[in-house]
Amino acid sequence: WVTHERGWATGRKSDIATRFQVMMRGLLGVGDDIDRLSDSDFEEYRKYIQFYKEIRDVIQFGDVYLLEKLSEKNASAIQYLSEDASEAVFSLVSQKFNFGLVYQPVTLKGLVPDAVYEIRDPDQSYESMTGLALMTIGVPPAGKWQGCRTLYLKRT
Repeated sequence: WVTHERGWATGRKSDIATRFQVMMRGLLGVGDDIDRLSDSDFEEYRKYIQFYKEIRDVIQFGDVYLLEKLSEKNASAIQYLSEDASEAVFSLVSQKFNFGLVYQPVTLKGLVPDAVYEIRDPDQSYESMTGLALMTIGVPPAGKWQGCRTLYLKRT
């Protein structure tokens, strides 16, 4: 559930992007009173809900790959892949970001090597790469790092 900004268990404050991108790893539910959101928060909620509607089937019915474990890499990376490998969702959540550290790109699994995949994030930023590049070089780095990242990949 995406709820108010403080976690009930830890009391930590998380931004809207982090709350939505963590929750999009499963069933997305909204526990906030959306009538009380500011206009800008409402638009951000709308953006993430629309993005989730596009990726929901891949997450709920696709194969799941655990690419990085939080206990080993200080980040959790998960990939969801449709049965025919025409769609994938990549989700990366970092526990904390250490400025100055160089992070290795995460490589994906199960894609069609010679296929071209269009890569899109919730902000509608686009990029294209081959399945082989995504499985060997890895996911392209984020322009603005926020501690989490969710990408939708679709074979063209």
